[in-house]
Amino acid sequence: MITPQRLKLIPILFCSAWMGSLLNASVIQGPLVNPANGHLYYLLSQNTWTASEQEAIWLGGHLATIHDSAEQDWLFRAFGQGFGGGRLLWIGLNDATTEGTFIWSSGATNQLRFWAPGEPNNSPPGENYVALYYAGHDSQGLWNDWGDISSDPIGIPFMGVAEVDRDTPLFPLHNPVLLDFENFSGMNFNPQPVPGDSRLSDQLQKSFGVTFGSPDGAVAVINLGTGHATSGTNGIGGIQSGELNYSAPMTISFSAPGYPEIPATTEYFSIRLDQLGGGPPVTMTAYGLDGQTLGSIAVNDLGGNLLSLAIPGIHKVVIQGNGGAALDDLLCAELTPSKTIIDFENLSGMDFVAGTFIGAEARLTNQYVDRGILFSSAAGFAAILNLGAGHATSGANGFGGSTPDGLLAYDSSAPIDILFYSPTNPAAPATTDYFSVRVDHNHNAGAGNYTIEAFNLWRISIASQTFADTEDVAIINTPGIHQIRMTGSGSTAFDDVVFSPPQTALPELRIQSVSGQLQISWPVLFPEFSIESTPSLTPPIQWLPSNLPIQKQPTTFTASLNPDLPFQFFRLRAVNSKALFQKEPILP
Repeated sequence: MITPQRLKLIPILFCSAWMGSLLNASVIQGPLVNPANGHLYYLLSQNTWTASEQEAIWLGGHLATIHDSAEQDWLFRAFGQGFGGGRLLWIGLNDATTEGTFIWSSGATNQLRFWAPGEPNNSPPGENYVALYYAGHDSQGLWNDWGDISSDPIGIPFMGVAEVDRDTPLFPLHNPVLLDFENFSGMNFNPQPVPGDSRLSDQLQKSFGVTFGSPDGAVAVINLGTGHATSGTNGIGGIQSGELNYSAPMTISFSAPGYPEIPATTEYFSIRLDQLGGGPPVTMTAYGLDGQTLGSIAVNDLGGNLLSLAIPGIHKVVIQGNGGAALDDLLCAELTPSKTIIDFENLSGMDFVAGTFIGAEARLTNQYVDRGILFSSAAGFAAILNLGAGHATSGANGFGGSTPDGLLAYDSSAPIDILFYSPTNPAAPATTDYFSVRVDHNHNAGAGNYTIEAFNLWRISIASQTFADTEDVAIINTPGIHQIRMTGSGSTAFDDVVFSPPQTALPELRIQSVSGQLQISWPVLFPEFSIESTPSLTPPIQWLPSNLPIQKQPTTFTASLNPDLPFQFFRLRAVNSKALFQKEPILP
C-alpha cells in the first residue's frame, strides 16, 4: 500500500496526456500556482470523486477547497475550460458522512457556497459529491451535487482539481513574474514575415529578467484576438527564416533583472497554449545552469492547456512547437540570481563632489559582511554616494574611494579595496571566482581609464585589467580571488558589485626541501599554525606567535629533517581556520 505523504522538496513532473484510467486518477495538468495563496493545483484525469480524492491525498493535499469568490473564479478560469468546452470539476465539498451536512475533505470549516439554482437536491439519492458546472452550461462555474460517477448523463467528464498546501512553499510567489504580452504590437497570426515591432527578445530583461529566442533570435508577438488568446489578445510564436513559424522551437531563459550577464533560476515555470487547440502535443524541456536537462513535459493541444514544470534550478526552457499552437500567459516563481548583487540602495549616500569630507553615515566598510564582502580605501573606508537616478547604473546610489585624510576622491590617491570572507564567519578568509562592477552613467568619454586588479590569499596578483571609463561593466573571472583593488581615473564612480558567493578558503601551504631542511610557507592571512610531524622535525613542535605583523611576503618557517628516519608525512593545522592538512612525503 502506498502511504500518503506531503510533498516537500521532491520535484514532480507529470505528462499532460489524455490517458486517464477510470480506476486510478492521474495528473494531466499542473502544478499551477494560485498567486493569491501560493498553493499548487493539479487537474486530474476523468474519474469518480472518491478516486480523485485519493489521488489528491497521494499528491499531498485534497480536492480543492474554495474560500471566497476570487478563489472560485480563479479555479474555474484555470481548469474549467477545454475538451470541447465541457468538463465538470470535482472539489472537496461532500456530504457523504451525514446527508445534508456538507464538509470539506481538507477539514476547512468555511461555509461559503456557490450553488446553482435549485441545488443541492440529492436527486437521485446518493448525490454526495460537489462539482463545478462546465463552461457553456447555463450555470457554468456554479456547484451541483452528484453521485460518485465519472461522467454525467450526456457524457461530460468529471475531473478533480487537487490542491496542495506545502508546509514550506517551494514558490516564493510574493514576487512572481507574470507576462501576458499585451504591451507589444502583435502581428497577424498567419505565417508571414515578422515585422521588427513584433519581435520580442530582450525587451523584458531589465524589468523581469526574461529573454526570448527562437532560430531567428527572437519570438513573434501575435495578435490572436479575444477568445483565441488565453487572456487579452496577444500571444507568442517562433520565428524561422524571418517568418512566423509555429513549428520553430522557442527558448525562454532567465537572468537577474537588469543584469543580463548574471544567469538566474526559478523553481516553477508555466505557459499556456492558445484556446483554439486541435493540434498534436507540445513539448517543453527545462535546463539548469550547467546545461543539463532537468525535466520535460508534453501536453495535448486541447485548447488553453498548461505547460508547467516545478523543478528547482530552471535556467532555461525550450518549447517545441506543434505547427499550430501559439503561447500565452507566462508565469514563473521569483528568480534567484546565480551570483550575489549589491546595489547599495539600502544605505545613506553623500554628495558625490570630490574633496567632500566623508561623514560616518556615508562610510562603506562592513555593511555587507553577511554576504561575505568588506570594503576599504585609503582612510580605512570607502564612500556611499548619492549619484541620483540616471547617474547611478541602478537606483540612485554608488560608491567611491577615500583619501588618507577621509576626503572623497576618484583617482589613484583613493584606491578601493574589496575583500572576501566567509558570510557566516567574518574571520575566515574566502575566495570567489567572479567579480564585476559597473561604471556610473555620468562618465566623460575619453576622460581616462580605471584598473581592477585581483589578488589571491598570498596577496599575489592573479589578474589585472584596465578599462576605459566608457565601458559599462568590468568583469574579472578567475579562480581564487580574495581581494579586488580598484583604482579610478579621477572622474569615475562605481555601482552594482556582483560576485560569486565566497567560498571559505583553505590556506595553500608551500613546502620544499632545501639542503636537508624543510621549508614551510603560508599566506600572511593565516599567521598562527601548529606544526606536527611523524617522525619528528627539529624542533618537533613549533608554536608560532599569533601577533606576527602583516607582511607583504608570505611567512616561512624552517625546520631540520631527522636524517636517521625516513620522512613519512606531516600534518599542518591552521588554528584560526580549523583546517587540517596532510601532505605527501618530501625527501631531502
